[in-house]
Amino acid sequence: MTHYFWPPVLNPGDTIGLVQPSGIISPERYADAQTKIQSLGYKIYKLPEAPRNWGYLGGTDEARIAELHHMYAQPEVRAIWCVRGGYGTQRILPMLDLDLIRRNPKALIGFSDITALGNYISQQTGQISFHGIMGVSQFSPYEKQSFQQAVGSNHNELIIRPLAQHTLETEAAYQPHTITAGSAQGRR
Repeated sequence: MTHYFWPPVLNPGDTIGLVQPSGIISPERYADAQTKIQSLGYKIYKLPEAPRNWGYLGGTDEARIAELHHMYAQPEVRAIWCVRGGYGTQRILPMLDLDLIRRNPKALIGFSDITALGNYISQQTGQISFHGIMGVSQFSPYEKQSFQQAVGSNHNELIIRPLAQHTLETEAAYQPHTITAGSAQGRR
């Protein structure tokens, strides 16, 4: 049985490495992602050639895995945030340097195609990854609050609550509701 552990807590002022291990992103959307992440109080670290594309992917398999390995190797990078999902991470899974990742635990954040990457790293190293907003996400108040509670906490119990109703009324596109009330627990 794998022993799972939290990566180091992420605090405002920390540096986040931006990666694109899946699909392409336009320079405009990449710049927007940087602005959104900086608005949360984090510093950005990116490779000089980012963003890039190769067909429908965010670079060749070799470029995408090199970017990911580079971020894990940088001591100043405290978390790795995927700017978008799409398709392509399963192509680089066999190329991952799991020893490098074990030696340098960092929060890996993303969803969609990034789920394969996060799950694989968790299964192979025991490091918890975060299914969370990406650079192309909307960054609604609820998304920001939930994200900051998840990566900014190493508590054994994490409770994410809906925002106050008056805040949600200003966000017509996002109206969360409880389907079945209760609590749950699981393995970490």
